Parts: sequence; structure tokens; C-alpha cells
Amino acid sequence: MGAKAGLGDAGSSPLLTVPPIPRLRQFFQILKSTIPMLTFLFVYGINKVVHIQPVLDDLGCVNVHTLNNIEEFFLGFHPHKMVSSHHSPVLDLLSCIPYLIHYSIPVVVPLYLLLANRIEDISKFYWLIGWVMWVIYFVWLVFPHAPPWVIDHLDHTGNGTDFHKAMLHREGCAFSRIDAKYGTPFFYNMFSGNPIPFGSFPSGHVAWPYTFYLIGAPGNNWFLLYVAWMAWATLYSCHHYALDAVGAVVTVLLTRKLVQFMNDKGICNTESRCRPTSVAATCPFNV
Repeated sequence: MGAKAGLGDAGSSPLLTVPPIPRLRQFFQILKSTIPMLTFLFVYGINKVVHIQPVLDDLGCVNVHTLNNIEEFFLGFHPHKMVSSHHSPVLDLLSCIPYLIHYSIPVVVPLYLLLANRIEDISKFYWLIGWVMWVIYFVWLVFPHAPPWVIDHLDHTGNGTDFHKAMLHREGCAFSRIDAKYGTPFFYNMFSGNPIPFGSFPSGHVAWPYTFYLIGAPGNNWFLLYVAWMAWATLYSCHHYALDAVGAVVTVLLTRKLVQFMNDKGICNTESRCRPTSVAATCPFNV
């Protein structure tokens, strides 16, 4: 009996119930799932060198007033101005928190999924967020748009012709107040080096947490409060229009459908099988 109990205890050990080969296979699946995201981050980071997306020297092909005019036509007001006009030191700090958390998402989310024993979801997360960012990158390429603080700067200076001067990075709203309060250009330095300055629409800041929500974030639907917090912060900081946040949600949903279609058709999955017999049970990338 004691021997059986001992075997039972040993059989319940995670190290013995999960053979090493599947663990190694899962590891390589996770590595493969990071390829879209890593390649995006690489191309994003070298944009100032390879000059694929517009930079400050390409003002002739940058949309400045389009989103502003769309909001004016359909809403009659600009949500980011309404949100940012009611400010306080406490709200300024609250707007910073999701922005600072944003950069940790590609690391923190997989760690959470690992601790929650949802290892297969790590591949799903990396695969989906990688393709989401490539779709967003393509939208940025065909529809480069300046952030709302550019128009705010033009309105403030009263100079409607010196676009190049207006588009030189000038931290707006909440982050400029925080930099001024603490006497350090922390947020200015963080965003002034952005290699793609005209990637306002859609918002990657909103797309990342919403992608996590679709994969299965803690709290389920309650996690949407964090997504809303991030969207509010983008408006409060004058970094994005409301349409940027809406566009991010739509982009994630459409990209998810695209990835599911690719998996169902066997076009692209973890097994690298290009055949129509791929099914969800054999494809961890089926999100």
C-alpha cells in the first residue's frame, strides 16, 4: 500500500506527469510564436534608419486634420479635449500608470500565463499580438496620422503654416505637466525618440491590453476596465483621438478573425503545415 501511495504521489508530480519532450516542444512553439512580434519590434526600431514609415521630413504625406475633422463631423466635439480639459495632479499620475505598464506587457502577460498553468496560451498571445501589430503597421503606412497634440500646438501658436515646427515633438497635456512639476523631461525623452511619430491610428497602446483580454485576462470582463483606463489615458495625455482607440479594438477583432481563418485553412500554425486538414485541436495558435 505504501508503495502504491508513493507511486501515486510521484504520479501527481508535474515533473513526472508532463514528459520532457512535450515541454521542449512547447518551448519551441512559443519561440516560433514570437517571430511576428519580434520582427515588428525590429522593423519599428530601425525606422529612422531604413525610413519605411514617414518621419518628420515627410510632412507632405502625413494626415494632420483628418481624424480631427471626422470627429468634428460625426460628434461635434473632440473627446480628447473634453477629457484632458478636466485635469488635476492626481489624474495626471493616473494617466501615467497604464503608459508605464504598457512596455512590460509582452513580458508580464506570458509570465502570468505561465504561473496560471496556461502555457499554450502564451503562444496564442504572442501570435495574435504579433499579427495585430503588423496589421497596425500597415495602417500606419497607408494612413500616417499626426497625434492630436500637433493640432493643439498649431492652435496655441496661431501659426497654421509652420507644420514642421508644430510637429517637432512637444509633449502635451498630462505628461508635459508632470515633466514640469518634477523638473525632468522624463516623458518628453520617452516619446521624442519614437521612430514612427505618425502612428496615431490605430492605437497600439489600446490594442495590446485588448489582445490580452481576448486571450483570457484575469478578471475576465472586469479586465475591460483596464482597457478603458488605457484608452482614457491616451485621450487625457493628448496622444490619441477617440477614433484611435476604437480603431485599435476593431483591428484586434479583425486580426483575430484573420488568424482563425489562417489556422482553419492550415495556412499557418505551429506545426508549419500548409494543408487544409489542420484543426483547432492540433493548433495552439487557434485564438
